[in-house]
Order: sequence, then C-alpha cells, then structure tokens
Amino acid sequence: NPGRPRRQLLGVAQGDRAEDFARILEQLGCERGLVVHGAGDADELTTAGRNMAVPCGEMPTIEVDPLALRLELSPVTSLRAGSPTHNAGLMHALLDGADGAISDAVHLNTGACLVVAGRASSTEEGMALSREVIASGAAKRKLQEWINESNRPSSSAQPRVHSSGEESQPPSRLVPILRDVRRRAGERRELESLERLQKATSQRLGQGNRFLQAIGKAGLSVIAECKHRSPSRGAFGSQLSLSKRAEAYARGGARAISVLTEEDHFQGSPEDLRAVAGSGLPRLRKDFLLDEAMVLESVSMGADAVLLMACCLPGEQLRELREVARRAGLVVLLEIHDEAELERALAVEPDCLGVNARDLRTFEVDLPKALQLIRRVATMESHPLLVAESGILGPEQLQQAADAGADAVLIGESLMREEAPDRALAEWLEVLRDR
Repeated sequence: NPGRPRRQLLGVAQGDRAEDFARILEQLGCERGLVVHGAGDADELTTAGRNMAVPCGEMPTIEVDPLALRLELSPVTSLRAGSPTHNAGLMHALLDGADGAISDAVHLNTGACLVVAGRASSTEEGMALSREVIASGAAKRKLQEWINESNRPSSSAQPRVHSSGEESQPPSRLVPILRDVRRRAGERRELESLERLQKATSQRLGQGNRFLQAIGKAGLSVIAECKHRSPSRGAFGSQLSLSKRAEAYARGGARAISVLTEEDHFQGSPEDLRAVAGSGLPRLRKDFLLDEAMVLESVSMGADAVLLMACCLPGEQLRELREVARRAGLVVLLEIHDEAELERALAVEPDCLGVNARDLRTFEVDLPKALQLIRRVATMESHPLLVAESGILGPEQLQQAADAGADAVLIGESLMREEAPDRALAEWLEVLRDR
C-alpha cells in the first residue's frame, strides 16, 4: 500500500504466505496489523471453516474461528460475487438488515478491522458494533450520502455559520483541515452518538488535575509532542513508535505529553493517545475540536486535557466547550495567535493559555512576537498557566520562554526529529538549569 498505513488488515489467498506478509508489514512500519487467510482459500475471513490470522506489531491475537464466535458455518460458494448490479443489490439488502452467510462474513471481517483500528478490544465487540451500526440505519444513511455526493456536481464550499449565529473565519490554510475534521467526527458519531458519550462521561470523568499539577510545578515544564507529520514540514519518518517515544520523553524530563489525533493532515489517530499511556505522563489531546461530542470523546481516549483553538471557534462556542470540558474533568489549553484572540480567550477563563508562535495563515514562526504576548499576560495580577508553543529549538529558546514568564513550553518538531529524544531533552533542561 503506497499510503503506508500504520494500521492495516491484509487478506492473502495463500495461507502459507501469511507469516511472510506479517513480517513485511512490520518492516514497512505497520504498528498494528493483521494478515488473514480465510477457509476455502479466500483472501478474507469466511464462515466456511477455521480461518488464519497472523498479528504484527502491537496487534494482539484475536479470535477468528466462526464456530467460537457462534456463527453458522456456510460454504465459501455462498460468498461469491456476481454482476455489479447483483452485488449492489446484496449490499442494499445487507444494510437493510438481511441475515445470512454474507451478513455473518461482513460482521466477522468488520469486527476484526475494528480491533485493528483500535475501536474494539475483541472480535466479538467489533461484530457487535458492526451489527449496531446496521440495525440503527446509520450504515445505510452513510451509503446514501456517498451516493448523493458522487452524483452531485462540485460547488464551492460555503462558509460555516455556527449555532450562535456568529460566522467563524479560520485562516484559509485551516479550511481543508477543518472540513476533514468535521467529516471524520461525523463518521465517529455514527458509531458513538453524543447521547452515548454523555452517559459514558457521567460515569467516568477525566483526570485534568494531574495535567495542571504536572505543568504547574516550579521551573519551566515541557509538554513533549507526539505526531507523525505536519502540513508545514511533512512526515517525520521516525524509527521510534509513538509509545516508545513517549517513554523516552518521560525519561528526558517531560512533564506531559501532547498527541496529535487529527487523521488526514497529521496522520494521527485517537489510538495514538491511548498508545502513549505507558509513559505515565498526563496527556493532552491536540486536535481541532469543534463540538461537544469531540470534547467528550477525549475522555475515553485517555486525555487529561484538550486543546481549543480561538481561531476556529466563536466566543460563545469557546465558552460552551470550555464548560463541557470542565464538567467532564478535562483541563483546557486554549490556543491563541494574536492580540485579538487574547481578549476573547481571557474572557473564557481557561485553565491554560497557549500562545502559538506559528502564524496559521502562512505557517511561519515568530517566537519573539509570541513571547511578547506571554510577557503581557504574565504581568497581570491573575492569569492562567502560560504555555509557549512552536519555535522551541533548544535551550536558548527554553530560556527565552522562561524569562518571558511562561510556565511551560510545548515542543513538537524539534523533538520529533530526534531519534534519542530522551538524551536531547535531558541535555536541554540541564543547560537551562545551569544558567
């Protein structure tokens, strides 16, 4: 796959090659993969008999035997396709709730895929989610959306008007990112509704206090970032998995971890946030959060804090999402870029105020300008914890941030390019302490 996915289910028709393909996936950087061979020499899981599944990377061994999963055995011939029209009819029937061999095979393969994707902990749980999406009609509605979209002439995007009536105008470079973020969030809502998230959060709150306590300690705190790529710099191509990198950050002296979960432009995933739990550090979900559900889902992902961006949200929605996060036990790091956003942000009373040195209109970095804003807020009688973001390249910038009054710095690119980030970060902090 030229896209080099980090999570992949691969079907092979030759069972004796499954182990070889699993090793190849690992060599290509697949962090969580499954190579399957179906009974009847199929290149997918079937209900014709015992299947084969070879995990690779961090993927656990899962059950794929149809009998163990309480599925009725069917000959592989019952899964054969026909003409495009015939196949389309089978798909519509399946999404309308038809039972049978095809339905069982679809749920079996979908269940395994959801485990690979990190959305289910077992094949049984994944199959239950698959059945739920079809029974609710969500899968059929999504298919209809795709049909409508494919038949609709393209047109220029219209500006988004928020429920408050105030139109947000994010930097133009963020428009395609926000469009994809909304699409992905909509897909997740088909699997997990807002009501379900609200119920889950009422039973389990986030642990935001540990984030505040960590970065509020004496001395300059480091929030070290885990991400696969950025729109401005491209892919980082690190040999370290995010879990190993996070552990290295902890050894190097970081007090918290920031994880990019945006999928299309940063190649992140909600699973990345869960993957770094072994570091033991508080976790910040860094994404473009646009509604209540996106804030609430962060709790189940393992976040202790969430990023809200002033440039993406009008004032009323900033206040609403800040309150949603508070009720969910999450700390808010509210990010600004200029004077105009500063006034709006302070009115929301965030736990932490982040000043990003990167201009999201040009992607250029101006650290002195960002530190000037931090210096201004630091002189106020009462203010949130202050975080300097972007442009931190080493101990010199750490000192500048500390001198400006920052409580913490968020370091991404410069640490992501280090293959021994624990040693690099420890050296930077040692230089800072010696000054």
